[in-house]
Parts: sequence; structure tokens; C-alpha cells
Amino acid sequence: MSKNAKTCVDCSRRTALKLGGVGLLTATTGVTGCWGPQDTLSNPVVVALADYPALADDGGIVFIPTSVSGHDHPIIVRNVAGDYDAMSSECNHASCSVEREGEKFVCPCHGSEYQLDGSLIEGPATRSLLPFVVTRDGDNLTIAN
Repeated sequence: MSKNAKTCVDCSRRTALKLGGVGLLTATTGVTGCWGPQDTLSNPVVVALADYPALADDGGIVFIPTSVSGHDHPIIVRNVAGDYDAMSSECNHASCSVEREGEKFVCPCHGSEYQLDGSLIEGPATRSLLPFVVTRDGDNLTIAN
């Protein structure tokens, strides 16, 4: 399987059977399983905290745009009591990017909901948003797999 192939280990039996008929698609695109993403970073992303003033506040959340990160989907970064975490905004149901709605993230495509820490609340997604590792070096954050 190629490095960029998508897989899903959380497929239901029904989903796996439905997708069994798309073998040609799997063979030609490298997509396997139930269409769920394995959205990884090809390179670490360095973010200057000065560029995102909302991250100065406890509870601050920003979406790092794809134009900045070079990533396929915006990266969500949060300040949690002075520590930072990050996750992909890609919903694992149909690879749409989630949006913030109040105190949760919601997928605009099919309505999956996630807590602000990325934990799945309600499907059709089958798992939480993919977390990334964040390290701080002075006034910069480095986001990586």
C-alpha cells in the first residue's frame, strides 16, 4: 500500500460488504476500507504564535489554513491552560472539513459532531479527529505526526 493510501480499521461489516464491489477503484486509487481518512502530515508545520492571537488565551482555538500548512485540510490548534494540542479538521466519514459551532465541531457534509478536544460525539463518523503532536519552542509551535 502506498504511503498516501487511505485505510479504515473501524468499518462495520455492512460497510465493508458494500465497498467490496469497488475493487477496481481500490486498485486504481489506493483507497481501501470504508473511505475513512488517515490524514497525516507530510512535513512538520511551524506556526508563529504571533500570527494567531487567539492562541494567547486559555481556550483559544484557531484553524490553520491549508495555504499556511500545506496540509489537505485545515489544522485545528487549541490552547488548553497554556498547553497546545492540534488535530486534523478532516471528518473520517467523507473527508469533509469540520467547522466550529459553539462548543463543538460539526461536519457540514453529514452532521458528525465532535467535542472541542476532537472526541467523537455522534456519527456517521466512526472515530475522533486525528490528533497531531505539538511542541513549543519559544514563540513557535511545531505540529507533526
